[in-house]
Order: sequence, then structure tokens, then C-alpha cells
Amino acid sequence: MKFKIKKLTPKVVACVTCSVIWASAMMTGTVQAEATVYHHARSISFVAYNNDGGQLNVSGPGVSVSKSYDSSGTMSFDAVDEQGYPLPDGYYNYELELTALDYQADMKAMHAAQASGDEAAYAALAERLQANDYSWQTQSGHFYIVNGLIKQPANPGASDE
Repeated sequence: MKFKIKKLTPKVVACVTCSVIWASAMMTGTVQAEATVYHHARSISFVAYNNDGGQLNVSGPGVSVSKSYDSSGTMSFDAVDEQGYPLPDGYYNYELELTALDYQADMKAMHAAQASGDEAAYAALAERLQANDYSWQTQSGHFYIVNGLIKQPANPGASDE
């Protein structure tokens, strides 16, 4: 039986991405935070999976934006300022830092251990937190704004500054 895929929609791409992440997690025993990046005409969105929030940082000509997010879901950056005017044309960098799920769980457990007086559990969790033994994920890239529209680099793997 042969199948033809005529067009991959964002939902299909997201579904395939989730499946790959889940299969990887089942094989390795760990779940890493991940995000799929979508370029739109006037915005960029990041659909994040397996995370407990994160930080999106974008910088460009005279622009520096930092947004925090609480949990898995869609994060976005618009090519307009707070008044709705287009951002300056030019080269922009983005960096998305996702927080590992187990980090937040360990923080809550550490605070609970401290509140209950369980010094051994508190010390073990504090040591793990200080060792930074978590599956953090940072994704970065760049794009251009030209006449108010977001443009992808010609070759995403190449530097075209």
C-alpha cells in the first residue's frame, strides 16, 4: 500500500515532532524539552513540548525583547512594536531557553522537604539542583525583517550575515 503526502500542515509537522520526541524519550528514559519553529509573514511562533516554561529572547537593530512563558504551548514574537508599528528592517537573532520538567518538580519537592523538616531529602535535592543535572534545551536562530515582513534565511544551516 502506497501513501502520498501532498502537503504537510503545521498540525501534521507538530504531531510528527511530538511522536519523535516521545519515541526518543521511551528509548532513553529521559524527556527533553523541544520546540518547533514556524515562520509567518509578521511573526515567528515556537510550539514547545515537554517543558515547564521558558524564556524567549530576540534582538535586532535597536530592539531587545525578552518574554517568559509558564509551560508547554505556543510562544511568539511579532514584527511590530507595542504601538503596532513595524520593527526596523535588519538581521534578528532569537534564543529560546526551555526549562526541563524535572527541574520544577525537584524545586517543589525541595521546598516541601524543607517545610517538613526532612533534612536528608532537602540536602539531596539541593545538591542535585546545584549540580544542574537537568535536560535543558536552548534553541537559537536568526531571521530578517524586510518592509515589516519576517524573512527566513536562504539556507537555515548557513551563516548569511
